[in-house]
Amino acid sequence: MLRVGPGGYPSIGKAVRDARDGDAVEIVGGRYTERIVLRKAVEVRPVPDGGTVTLAHDVTPLTLRASATVRGLTIVGELSSGDSFVDSAVVIEGAGVAPLLESCVVTVASPRAIWVMEGAAPVVRDCSATGGVWVGDRGSRVELTRCVLEMDLSTGVYVSDRGQAALTDCRITGADTAINATDRDTAVTVVRTRIENSLYDAVHVKDRACVTITDSQIHGKGATLEVETHGTLVADDVVLDGAFRSGISVRGGEGRFTRCRVVGAGEAGVWLGGGRAVLDQVEVSGGRVEGFYVGGGDVTLTGCVAHDNGAEGFQLRTEAKITACASYANGKDDTVGIQPGAPVPPEMAGPAAATVEELLAELAALIGLAEVKAEVRTLIDIITVGQRRVAAGLKTPPLSRHLVFTGNPGTGKTTVARLYGRILAALGLLDRGHLVEAARVDLVAEYVGHTAVKTKRAFDSARGGVLFIDEAYALSPEDSGRDFGREAIDTLVKLMEDHREQVVVIVAGYTGEMARFIASNPGLESRFGRTIEFPDYSADELVRITELLAGQHDYTLAERTRSDLLAYYAQMERDERFGNGRAARRTFETMVAEHANRVARSGTGIEEELTTLLPEDLPDEWTDRSPATGG
Repeated sequence: MLRVGPGGYPSIGKAVRDARDGDAVEIVGGRYTERIVLRKAVEVRPVPDGGTVTLAHDVTPLTLRASATVRGLTIVGELSSGDSFVDSAVVIEGAGVAPLLESCVVTVASPRAIWVMEGAAPVVRDCSATGGVWVGDRGSRVELTRCVLEMDLSTGVYVSDRGQAALTDCRITGADTAINATDRDTAVTVVRTRIENSLYDAVHVKDRACVTITDSQIHGKGATLEVETHGTLVADDVVLDGAFRSGISVRGGEGRFTRCRVVGAGEAGVWLGGGRAVLDQVEVSGGRVEGFYVGGGDVTLTGCVAHDNGAEGFQLRTEAKITACASYANGKDDTVGIQPGAPVPPEMAGPAAATVEELLAELAALIGLAEVKAEVRTLIDIITVGQRRVAAGLKTPPLSRHLVFTGNPGTGKTTVARLYGRILAALGLLDRGHLVEAARVDLVAEYVGHTAVKTKRAFDSARGGVLFIDEAYALSPEDSGRDFGREAIDTLVKLMEDHREQVVVIVAGYTGEMARFIASNPGLESRFGRTIEFPDYSADELVRITELLAGQHDYTLAERTRSDLLAYYAQMERDERFGNGRAARRTFETMVAEHANRVARSGTGIEEELTTLLPEDLPDEWTDRSPATGG
């Protein structure tokens, strides 16, 4: 091992010149103004706990021409007098050269932080750079893993001239175009990568290049995937959120998109104007204009959905092959509508699917919840009488339809919320009556200015129905500080006022926490007209729930099983971890598993034995079952 610093070599360059293949060069922390060229398979790294090692120069501080390893260095491309930018901070070149750059920080006043050329094939891992990665020349390629690239309107990853790049678990922010691929045989693969705040495109591919992107998140005004002039773009499981233009754009070449989502685009969410486009299970929502614009090319759309866009869900200016697609709740009607087999929520059946009386009977049939049923029935009666008074020309006091549901988990809050929305739709007070479930993660963003947009998007998806926010108290933690949850609450309060006839909001959670949540904002107290408490299920009600689950799956409970089950539920500890209906479901699933083990050993196959749950099928902590006894 060669040491650079006090008691060792005075410079990195001298140590590297004396090193042999396989040697390690350890550097004491400090600033080294040098231009290093590595031509040997050495490892260069800081001395453990010796401080930050900064390598700085105004002409490419680090050049790798061998399969060396560089770890933990800060590499700075400095400006010299009169220069506006440095050519690049790290150059990797040479056929067969496959170095490793790991845990380094690359800072450079240039669009290009790392330049790979002449057939080199580096691995760059756990690094950050204030500049892009450029790959050129046939045979050159780079693997980027867990890297962060932060640009000031320059290209994030630029690959051309038959180069290749593979990105996994990376983040690219602030680029003009995050990934730009051009020229024949150029290929880029992107996996689990987040692209934020690009100016133009997240991915741009043309001239016979190919880009494949999977399982990735793209946010900001440049949240666009664009392919043109003979390029190929393949995207699976990609979310594109907030594009200033279109989220997906095919202007030539070939684009294949599967299970992608485009949210909140400024122009048509998907713009298809040339080449060949194949889209399967692509969802477009919340856009300012059309969901899908089809203006040219060979287009196939299967299982695609457009909803809650400002104009038509599908604007078809030319022929396209459209199968099992759906368009609903958009600003304008179109010719697609809801096709057979389209992936739409069950609530799209609309209010005609059931009458008010049928839905109230469905509510009454729920096990337990007597006080909840009475509260909901009273509320519906008030609404119904109010409608009659309006029809008779009488004045009717204003009534808030927003509700607070309190109680422990598993007490039927979501089920009742769903029925409430359907009843309001049957009464003509909501267009659809569908339920949209949301939690803190769906409303609160990680960055300043994004929470309001995210909250509005969730609210807009519930237009015509119910927005159900579970564990709503998480929006106002007791030690909130600068938590963005307060911004979500403020946004929600305003939306509830501006669109009180279009969306019903139900917030739910533990009783004490929900009282604190409602008190956290004066606007919340005025928006929510009624609180409904959901009590824990009694032991007898849990038995009835278990019997219902058993009947739904062709099982029966023996009479002695029922009595043992009642005792089992009666002794359960009733704290905040108690699951209520969920506990009943878990118990039933355990009993089915134990029944299977028991019956499999008997091998008789008698129908009664196959369907009857016995006391010994109860959970182990009740039966005290052990392998030694076998039962």
